[in-house]
Amino acid sequence: MKKYLKKIMPSFLQINARKLSHNIVKWFYFLFKDKVLLVNYLAPTFGLFSPNQYNWGDDLNYSFVKKMTSLFVIHINFIPNATKNKTYSVIGSVIPWILNRNSIVWGCGNMLPEMKIEHENIPSKIYAVRGPRTRQYLLNQNIECPPIYGDPALLLPILYTPRKTKHYKIGIILHQADKISKNALFWFEKLKDEYIDIDLTKYREWTDVIDKIYNCDLVISSSLHGLIVADAYNIPNVWVEFEYQHTGNYFKFFDYFESVGRIEKMPVKWNDSFDFSNLLNEVKANPKPEIDILPLIESCPFQNNLKSKYLRFMSNKKIVKKSIYKHII
Repeated sequence: MKKYLKKIMPSFLQINARKLSHNIVKWFYFLFKDKVLLVNYLAPTFGLFSPNQYNWGDDLNYSFVKKMTSLFVIHINFIPNATKNKTYSVIGSVIPWILNRNSIVWGCGNMLPEMKIEHENIPSKIYAVRGPRTRQYLLNQNIECPPIYGDPALLLPILYTPRKTKHYKIGIILHQADKISKNALFWFEKLKDEYIDIDLTKYREWTDVIDKIYNCDLVISSSLHGLIVADAYNIPNVWVEFEYQHTGNYFKFFDYFESVGRIEKMPVKWNDSFDFSNLLNEVKANPKPEIDILPLIESCPFQNNLKSKYLRFMSNKKIVKKSIYKHII
């Protein structure tokens, strides 16, 4: 519907409609502050009432938080001087870029440990971070941070049960920078009907990405959140590098891996001579990632329905056996 309106509306009407919608959001916030959660994450462009799709992992800050709370979720860019109020940062490698003195951190992490946090941007409170490397990064700057770990995307299974759709042997998830990778294009051609390209920048509903991951025998990902969601739903997965080399010496990846006890040394270098044959068996032989997710749930700083859903989830022994969650209640 949004795309259709964009096509038929003259540009000046689109601009006016956007201004009007932003004013509506702004006034709604001022009238119902106690019913609103202000979130801050990477979202370069904005639609009528919410940010446009940019990158699924970052977009989760809106869709996931909206799913887990009865509050209205608004990106801070809709509200003038929003940083004077509490703003929540939940998912993504956004420390220190989007922090301010009123930031509340629950679950996000760092990717460039050499970048320091300016004194005026030290967050108001940190409840949890993605992994132990982010915590150490903060402690090294004398910033308090509890030893509570976990990317909040690991909580997706207790909020959303995927739909069974078309089944694929392999799901390939590319980091944004790998979109033009010759190695990736080579394998897309070679695998043909055996794989699905799970695009994190183009999707209709946020749950579509989860459905596609869930319906694969194996996920191959150069994107961190491709690996995290596959782990969360117990789908065998491989960390790969096509051509783009992540900055920060893979800091964000190891930060996450250490939080779930996942043993990784370096990504698989993906090229046209790669041997596929034994990959799935090798991955299945690896120890299953595990995390005690309850501290992350209990540390959540805003109103949510996680605890009751978690207890219900953990009461199903069949599901728990395959789950990434340690059975600790």
